[in-house]
Amino acid sequence: MNWEKVSSGERGTDWKGFLESIEGLKPNTLWRHNVAGDLQGSANVIDSDKLHQLAVANTGKRGFTYTHYPATKPNLDAIRKAGKLGFTINLSANNVDHALRLRKHGLPIASVVPIDHGNKTRTIDGLKFITCPATYRDNVTCKTCKLCSIPNRTAVIAFPAHGTRAKNANIIATG
Repeated sequence: MNWEKVSSGERGTDWKGFLESIEGLKPNTLWRHNVAGDLQGSANVIDSDKLHQLAVANTGKRGFTYTHYPATKPNLDAIRKAGKLGFTINLSANNVDHALRLRKHGLPIASVVPIDHGNKTRTIDGLKFITCPATYRDNVTCKTCKLCSIPNRTAVIAFPAHGTRAKNANIIATG
């Protein structure tokens, strides 16, 4: 319902207005971009100009997000440039095997994991997977945890399949 109102123009703003709202945040504010959706772009290519604008607007803040864009050289270059400006982008992995393939890029990763992964920290093939604390602790949120906003993190943040489509997500997460 909210998405429809954004699409129809009843809510939200244009790109310039969005950037101005990010610029207007107080210094060191932690904020999450794209609770739904992905970075600007099309045809599997991140719009590097818009990402640069976003990263510049984020200067002095602690913005972070996730992306499912493929790990191509142009996309990785854009992600790294944004990271150097202080905007953290987590590569989104569909499952453990995908996360293991993405680690070679040296960027933060978040991954869906099977439901039975539970709330344990596990090391798989030398890569640490830390279950998102907000998925199993009532008193933890993105605002209090902040793990996904750490740009030089080497551990994968693991999100067990959950929600109304947990069965479908679990199929993808089990590879």
